[in-house]
Amino acid sequence: MGRLLEGLRAFTRLVNPTTQTQIKEAVTPTPDTRVEDYGFRRVSSTANQMNLNPLDQNTLLKIVRALYYMNPGARRMIGIPVDYGFKVLVRAIEGKSHHRLQDIIDSFWNNPLNDMPRYIGQLLERFDLDGELLLPVKVNPQNGFVRISYEEPSEINKINAFSEDKRLVDTVEMVRHGRLKAKVYNIIRLQDDPESGVEIGSEAQGNLKQVNTYNKRMGNAFYFRQCNLITGRGRPPLEPVVDWLDAHDHALFDQLRNVSLQSAYVWDVELTGAGEAMINKRREEILKAGIPKPGSINVHNENEKWEPKSPQLEARVATDLLVQVRKYYGMGMSLSETWVAASDDVNRATAIISDNPPLRSLERKQFMEEMIIRDIIEFVIDQAIIHGELILNEDDPHIRDFEVVLPELNKSDDKAKAEALKILSEVALLAEEAEIADKETLRSLFYKVTGVRQPEDLNGYFEKKRPTLPDIKSYVSKRDLGDRNEKTQVTANDGLPKVDGEQ
Repeated sequence: MGRLLEGLRAFTRLVNPTTQTQIKEAVTPTPDTRVEDYGFRRVSSTANQMNLNPLDQNTLLKIVRALYYMNPGARRMIGIPVDYGFKVLVRAIEGKSHHRLQDIIDSFWNNPLNDMPRYIGQLLERFDLDGELLLPVKVNPQNGFVRISYEEPSEINKINAFSEDKRLVDTVEMVRHGRLKAKVYNIIRLQDDPESGVEIGSEAQGNLKQVNTYNKRMGNAFYFRQCNLITGRGRPPLEPVVDWLDAHDHALFDQLRNVSLQSAYVWDVELTGAGEAMINKRREEILKAGIPKPGSINVHNENEKWEPKSPQLEARVATDLLVQVRKYYGMGMSLSETWVAASDDVNRATAIISDNPPLRSLERKQFMEEMIIRDIIEFVIDQAIIHGELILNEDDPHIRDFEVVLPELNKSDDKAKAEALKILSEVALLAEEAEIADKETLRSLFYKVTGVRQPEDLNGYFEKKRPTLPDIKSYVSKRDLGDRNEKTQVTANDGLPKVDGEQ
């Protein structure tokens, strides 16, 4: 500590007087300061202007990358949100032209150049690890096909906000390498200029033309971020807990080392009444003969006492400390105690209660992932419209509507759901007979409980599905039913009364 303080005081001679005063205040002890507190101050203290600076972006990215590779806790905390987002289904809303829209979505999503079913999980994982996602795109000028790629966040030099709205990122400048000019990406956003346009086609094909892009998404890269407080670059979600994850690893290794030490022992040999010369002589004899092997016999008199000594270490204190550390970084990542193996009493009831807040956090992450995928698909649709691959039709206002389906956060018990649907069906029949609710309301309630997507025209949908029944009244009125006496009346194969002469 003394050497550190001397180094800091020597450093003050190399800086300006204002900084000298600030550093001296930080390293000069007061009568109330304990030795171990020298050089430290409270975070809330405003006694000097030594601001707390976060880690620079590249250093932080290296740290979280190393933790992901080496720390199982870090990898698991990054993996949990991905487990609820890697299976994604994008489907067009059913309508007059939804098949064409579905073809455009599928051609982008499943194309081998994009291969989104394979890479969407990895992209989401990197987003949760780095806090940023930069996805450059290239658009085919002939048909508007969108190819998507990836840029490393560590290659980003800086981001520039949109001049009219600081929430939006206008451009992203990349790190310059050598004499090459640094790449600059124009971030995709909705065009609000009625005069905005883009050239499509090519002179070689003879179809080069200018197309208006007003109210369409244009740009050459997507940039998504989180943990950024609206403005600024995205930050890794692991940032607040990196030290605790590392400390947990060190504490666990120390505890394992203590277990090894507990299994070790030394021989304590006590010579009663022996002088220094006799002790040295006996030590040499023991060292020459070696320590007693298991099963061997050691013979000595009452003046010599052999006793094995092993360290007695309290392991429970360290174990409880590890649990508290897991609780702390689990709280920092909005994860349940049961998910990070930090719960003192685990049963179904406590797990369900403690899982509610983390599930809400995962629901928010799922919403963020849905918005990322929705932005990408909206851009794909806009390019298809611009290049004439998708024609807007006034008769079909939902021609570009689609939905993003993500995995369920909490799969409910199928048996309980079946019982609830049975009770709901019985209640619906009673409600309809008592004229408490109409069929459309009851049908809508059924769809809501089951979670199945409801058709837009609910009653019309069921009328189309209803089978055509024979008009029994008109069928009977056209035929001579003969003897209508119940005892003599005979029915035909169709269930109607049999007419005389009918086989």
